Amino acid sequence: MVIYEVNIQINIKIRDIFLSWLKSHAIEMLKFDGFKRYDIYEDEKDSLSFTIHYHIENINYLKKYLKDSSSDMRNKGKENFQNQINIDRRILLKL
Repeated sequence: MVIYEVNIQINIKIRDIFLSWLKSHAIEMLKFDGFKRYDIYEDEKDSLSFTIHYHIENINYLKKYLKDSSSDMRNKGKENFQNQINIDRRILLKL
């Protein structure tokens, strides 16, 4: 199992709209091969910071997504929220 972690900081003006969009975006991500489920977290101390953990069957599925589809999926967020979000990502491998 691999965790693809996406950390997001947003502008307060878009919070409600963004959260609604984020949930539908996460559901759309489950359509990719190997993506099994997701969990969305809100930072306890910062209500404008969120983390999503996508649970992926193995690293090969993630590599395929990153190579073939990630650009299109990332652009959807950019199109909707322009300069109102800041995102970083990391990959967590289970030992």
